Amino acid sequence: MSTTSSENKNFYWHCQVASFLIEGFPQLNAATRAHVRNAIRMATLTARGKNGIPYATKGAIQERLKAGKDWHQLGLIREHVFPVSLIYDKVLADIATNEKTSWSDVIGSLTTEDHTNWNVPEDQSTFAPKSAKIAKIVRDHTVLAWITKKEDTALRAKGFSKSMPSNCDPRDLHARYSTCGLELIEIAQPAV
Repeated sequence: MSTTSSENKNFYWHCQVASFLIEGFPQLNAATRAHVRNAIRMATLTARGKNGIPYATKGAIQERLKAGKDWHQLGLIREHVFPVSLIYDKVLADIATNEKTSWSDVIGSLTTEDHTNWNVPEDQSTFAPKSAKIAKIVRDHTVLAWITKKEDTALRAKGFSKSMPSNCDPRDLHARYSTCGLELIEIAQPAV
């Protein structure tokens, strides 16, 4: 489940755009926030690639078995297990601290192609640009799953379309699913 070269390049540019807007407009208003949020959303969609969906619920798996079709042809929802709105919040909170981050702190979250796109220096003790910090946050928190429309409705009914349960472990990216009784099962998808 790897990303294509095109997806990696687009991921890089989405992170660059988010960084450019955040740095260029330190006092984000409603308009610039919307553009940053969209850049983050687009980064999440390219971070794992079209076929980088490692999980599905039991209901989604049953629909696939019944229909015998490719995941993309079933009318299922390609869901962010950890909501994009929270990834966006994490990006803004991290960038707002204005802390410098070394390449050694972000390098483990980047793909080999990211290293080329960002021109990662040999001396990884040097500071990484904000766009690379954004890339780390997005790659670390982007987890995708196939779910049914009924399961999506259940998540929304519990108030988890854009939030996590208040009492969950912040490291548990799957918490809103387990709170709703939805089990995520690891699936293998063939490369296209």
